[in-house]
Amino acid sequence: MQPSQQNSNQNTSDERATLTSNQKTFPFSLSLAKKFSVDSDWYFLFGPLYNPTHNMIIACPIDDTMQFYDAETLLPMKERETQKLDGSVFHMSFHPETDTYIIGCIGGSIYLYNASRNELKKLKELEEHAQIITFLDPTFYAFSLNDSQELFLGNLEDEDLTSFDSHE
Repeated sequence: MQPSQQNSNQNTSDERATLTSNQKTFPFSLSLAKKFSVDSDWYFLFGPLYNPTHNMIIACPIDDTMQFYDAETLLPMKERETQKLDGSVFHMSFHPETDTYIIGCIGGSIYLYNASRNELKKLKELEEHAQIITFLDPTFYAFSLNDSQELFLGNLEDEDLTSFDSHE
């Protein structure tokens, strides 16, 4: 028997359920996924991120929350409360100069989370969820929407959005 066949035969029932679900797989081990789904049995669409400045891990299980863990102990950070979002996190990007995350959720919400100030701000409510979202610099971010041919450019200073159609 080849190693890949041995591994697939040794999966637990939890692993089989995860492997056959409709959710995207996460880029880390199943044991860490279970560790970070503290308050529920939910898993992740977008894997946990490490913040070296605060030595913390931000986990966003598909129960519409952001949870914060000490990177050394893997215990919840008591000084940072779980943040409730309007949808599950589909994509997130970090800008190290501003210690800020931009977060795209299923359902269309876009949030800005400043880790230094522990502040969450809702930037936009869109018709569809952001497929990919990323910072371009400390002021500008870009994203695309699910099933769209447009690229959007956002400005954090005036909260303006500009769209670019890829067919033009």
